[in-house]
Amino acid sequence: MTGGGSSKGFGGGSGGGIGSGKGVGVGNGRNFLGAFGANFKRANSLEGTLYDLKFAPGGRALGSGDAERIAQMKRAFDSLDGGWSGAKKLLDQRYKQAELKLYAGNIFIPPRNAAEATKAFECEKEIKAPGWLAYYEGWFAVPESGQYRFVGLGDDMMAVAVAEKTVYTAFWPSSGLGKVVKFGNNWLPKGADDNDGRNLRFPPNGGGRYSGEWLDLKRGQAYRIQIAFSESFGGLFGAQLLIERKGEKYQNNGREDLLPVFMLEPMTTEEIKLKACKNLDYVTEGPSFGVELNNVSVRTTSR
Repeated sequence: MTGGGSSKGFGGGSGGGIGSGKGVGVGNGRNFLGAFGANFKRANSLEGTLYDLKFAPGGRALGSGDAERIAQMKRAFDSLDGGWSGAKKLLDQRYKQAELKLYAGNIFIPPRNAAEATKAFECEKEIKAPGWLAYYEGWFAVPESGQYRFVGLGDDMMAVAVAEKTVYTAFWPSSGLGKVVKFGNNWLPKGADDNDGRNLRFPPNGGGRYSGEWLDLKRGQAYRIQIAFSESFGGLFGAQLLIERKGEKYQNNGREDLLPVFMLEPMTTEEIKLKACKNLDYVTEGPSFGVELNNVSVRTTSR
């Protein structure tokens, strides 16, 4: 995989999903941990909000057709890319949102039905899938200084910003609804044979990996991270965010390096079982990037 540069503008996709997976588990109104996170705050976690791309906050319809949902998804990601500093405020003002917040130590959601997002945020009566966007924000710190980059999959779309700059994007190629914006070579999945995403040759697991740009990160420094992923078309979706350190030797299965999940805290046995997916190449053991676990205070960091 090659390192990518920053990307301006995002391509949308209408892909039908990748793989197969089971739904999330909930705790009958009590504390629970699901694929989208827990309904209680944790010290090393990201706060997540679910938005409905089909409606404005006051209930005004923005369109529920395939093309309209895809257009809203593209608009949302283009706006985020142009202004991550005010991302939460922008999304709050533009879209209806779920009342419940979820707190996740990682963004690793194996393929599952798009409706699982609304079930996890307990808003399936108010927000109908597809046509949603999940936004997570928080802080992270590296256990060792070095160059790192994000790697993973996003269906239909995923973007990551560090210090309010887009450093990673991923999308599921178009199936004919809407035009795919031309990303540079470094933003295309492994196995792509051209620059516009129209003739991608995917590996057997059903999706191509995307690699973000290399980041020079320092131990003892807290970094703001913002993650957005969306499902506009329906069917199955997935969002898997891994982390790679330059110079690190990883086990390889003959096709991909087995990279660790980007985790703010170690995954519990329950979480590993919940998120297991044999068709994706990853490992659940690896470094933790939580600020408290790495003895870093966000109060000393401006961004």
